[in-house]
Amino acid sequence: MFSTGCRIGEIVTLDRNSINWGSQSVIVRGKGDKERGVYFNIRCDIWLKKYLNCRDDKDPAIFVTERSPHRMSKLK
Repeated sequence: MFSTGCRIGEIVTLDRNSINWGSQSVIVRGKGDKERGVYFNIRCDIWLKKYLNCRDDKDPAIFVTERSPHRMSKLK
């Protein structure tokens, strides 16, 4: 997700269903609760698909941890 230019806080809030695979884009919610569309490159597309396909959980979050709650969060 480095190619998107997104902040970590924006990336960790993404859900699987927020990805538009056809346009290689995603809507992120940034500072001031504003939404914006960002695009990712083919390399990110390939690695995201590999990562999501190897997971066996049903958590809607893209990035998760093994401990509960499972959604990854940004440390302050």
